[in-house]
Amino acid sequence: MTAPHREAEPRNTRRGFFWLPGEVVEHAGASGRTAVQRGQAFVAWEAPAEETELLPVVLIHGGGGQGTEWMRTPDGRPGWAPLLVDRGHPVYVLDRPGFGRSPGDPQLYGPTTEPFGYAAASALFAPAQKADRHTGWPWPLGPGSPEMDAVVAASAPLYLDTALMNRLDGERVADLLDIIGRSILIAASAGGPAAYRGADLRPELVAAFAGVETLGPAFKDLGPRGTLSWGMAAAALGYEPPVSSPDELSRVVAAGPEQNPAGNPLVLQLEPARTLARLREVPVGIFSTDLSDRHVDDAYTVAFLRQAGVDAQQLRFAEHGVTGSSHGIMFETGNVQALEIVLGWLREKLPEGVARPKGGRTP
Repeated sequence: MTAPHREAEPRNTRRGFFWLPGEVVEHAGASGRTAVQRGQAFVAWEAPAEETELLPVVLIHGGGGQGTEWMRTPDGRPGWAPLLVDRGHPVYVLDRPGFGRSPGDPQLYGPTTEPFGYAAASALFAPAQKADRHTGWPWPLGPGSPEMDAVVAASAPLYLDTALMNRLDGERVADLLDIIGRSILIAASAGGPAAYRGADLRPELVAAFAGVETLGPAFKDLGPRGTLSWGMAAAALGYEPPVSSPDELSRVVAAGPEQNPAGNPLVLQLEPARTLARLREVPVGIFSTDLSDRHVDDAYTVAFLRQAGVDAQQLRFAEHGVTGSSHGIMFETGNVQALEIVLGWLREKLPEGVARPKGGRTP
């Protein structure tokens, strides 16, 4: 087997890591009750060698993955994290609680789904029925393929208590923003609720949010993992007029503009709709690929956000020149071109040049 790595180019940058402590809870173990942490998170950071005026970028991974999906592609090319640093941004890569280097334990987080194997990875990132068009994924799919081996090796089961995990994710994003100041959030897939929750807790510290095929649409049924009961997350979001329970959000199934290949309905609020009051000042871009069948889900997500007063829009990579891509576009062969599309939208939404205001600091 050929290892999927390349020699790393020397980088004249500053880098490091730190921990975001979790909440202290009591755990009843064999030796009695003891205080432990739940929801702690590991953060790796890298920044240009010289101080920069560009805003920091926080990268939030999806599903059962980890922050490494932003650092290197399965075949060893630079991921979005070093690419963003090369373009002048300080970058913070969060391992969400319970994943990667952020320790997780079913005794604290509850039961999980089954282990994430090759069949699940293929179905999510490279469905066989689209292989002839999926030029962004040119690699074999089964065991022994270095690229697919790398994807599966980095993946872990999901916790069934989505509400708990979304709450912890969002709190750690907020803690990180308290340290580094006003930033841009970029999240993939199931990392979306972490960004919504974090931005809801610290809206003044989020310049914009770019979601790459993030989890949705609103109120999605996640099967054994529950539902996105608060709209875009399973944990509480701030509505106006306020609600103390998601049961107070009156919903209606609306007619979507086109048939949804993913099968999820368009669920909106019953008018007059409550607004996501703390997210109204945060521009949201939802980016869709052409082959994952999530573009209608993303359109439904944007419809819900707009109804709730959020400045949201959908951008389809194919309409900007990146075709043949699917759910793992951040590490497919077109990842550089895809990142430039995201950066183009950010420049449009942040015309001040994404200058970094006073108050943030590199740890």
